[in-house]
Amino acid sequence: MKYYPVFMDIDGRHCLVVGAGPVGLRKAGGLARCGAVVTVVSRDIPPAGKRPESESITWEKRDYRSEDLDGIFLTFAATDNADLNHRISRDAAARNILCNVADAPEKSDFILPSVVRQGDLILAVSTSGNSPALAKQIRKDLEQMFGPEYGTILNVMGNLRR
Repeated sequence: MKYYPVFMDIDGRHCLVVGAGPVGLRKAGGLARCGAVVTVVSRDIPPAGKRPESESITWEKRDYRSEDLDGIFLTFAATDNADLNHRISRDAAARNILCNVADAPEKSDFILPSVVRQGDLILAVSTSGNSPALAKQIRKDLEQMFGPEYGTILNVMGNLRR
């Protein structure tokens, strides 16, 4: 698979995460940190303190419904049920909504890279789904090479540019 790398502005965009296990919680938190308006739908919602807390995340403790995709920009099928994930993917495709299926890159419209963030510096690494472990190792190496000082430097440079 040849992926097209892109950094996407999702500020204010409505995103859906189905599933509230570790993967779903990570996706919801990442979306919220980037300004998305997130709805998480799951039969099991962890208690406060065990999930990302953000005013932009709505938690709905119930089963997924196709109409959950109405008005959605981007979705994540992050349940532990492969059949349900496939249904979410089909429903999203029918509405021209991009969908990432957790742990099934071959069934996803996009995959997520391993990311290093130092302020506004964002470094993304992908192995095109071939080896998430290698991408994670490269990310760790990059974190050592590009520390927090790069975020500070970038902030100063941005102010000077303005």
